[in-house]
Amino acid sequence: MPSRSSKSNPKRFHSMRITTSPFVLSLLAASTPSIAATINVPADHATITAAVAAAGPADTIFIEAGTYYESSIYIESPDLTITGATNADGTPAVTLDGSGVGDILIAIGVVGSDGATVENIVFTGSLGNALWIYHMDPIVRNCVFTGITSQWQGAAIWSSDSEAIIEDCRFVGNDAGDSGNILFNKSISGDNPGLLARDCTFEDNQGYAITQIQYTTAGIRDCTFRNNTASAAISTFGSGGMVSVSDSLFCENAAEAIEGPWQDGGGNEYVDVCPVECAGDVTGDGTIDVSDLLAVIADWGNPYDVGDLLTVIGEWGEACP
Repeated sequence: MPSRSSKSNPKRFHSMRITTSPFVLSLLAASTPSIAATINVPADHATITAAVAAAGPADTIFIEAGTYYESSIYIESPDLTITGATNADGTPAVTLDGSGVGDILIAIGVVGSDGATVENIVFTGSLGNALWIYHMDPIVRNCVFTGITSQWQGAAIWSSDSEAIIEDCRFVGNDAGDSGNILFNKSISGDNPGLLARDCTFEDNQGYAITQIQYTTAGIRDCTFRNNTASAAISTFGSGGMVSVSDSLFCENAAEAIEGPWQDGGGNEYVDVCPVECAGDVTGDGTIDVSDLLAVIADWGNPYDVGDLLTVIGEWGEACP
């Protein structure tokens, strides 16, 4: 009787291997998670807009130092990170400039962009909202919003139904006119969770309010409001909102510190004259080092004395904003 081993019918097994291979491969492909990629601008794509359009879930877009004249950038991929290069002192080395013609520079508010992170970018030149957030909870970190002129709500950041985290950001020299504000967080109605701004600085801004909270419970922690012109640095007046404020400094503002319902989290300070920052930076170059020490010695007695010397030593190595 002929053997029924595989050797007796090689064509049959060869055929089976061919027909089952695509099925096996499809199972492997379905079970293998996609690998997040890093997309470099301008090496891989010349513009941020093109890089965002090409990005997939959990990708990172790294932007080289420079100024990019773009606007209307819409984030769609989930968990996308847009990060800019930084200077030696950690400040953003990337500027996104709307050139005074773009209403929105970056929008986070389309399906899938819930986990977006935007960091290390200077936003400027917007006529509407530099950063627009809708029903999403991104992290915005180490960004600067400056030179924005807009009559809209949320000239720097407009957010609706968002629990965004805004941290280590600076809002400097923005003008929202008599009716707008710089940072805006709202919901449709009711008492809803809101954004959290922490370790941020609001300085030399103008508007009806610097921060406006409407129908949300937002948080302001470890922030500084300095030399702003508005009816209030933080306002919930007539908006149904509530804000918890803690460990924050209010100084030299042509405005009330807080207007409307709020919760005092403690540690807040209200002074007429702002504390001097980086007093040891005698040369004004942004760092406290041997050049400041030599400057004090060179002009010893007029105007510097032992107090200035001790200040330089005490702040040695610090970087100034």
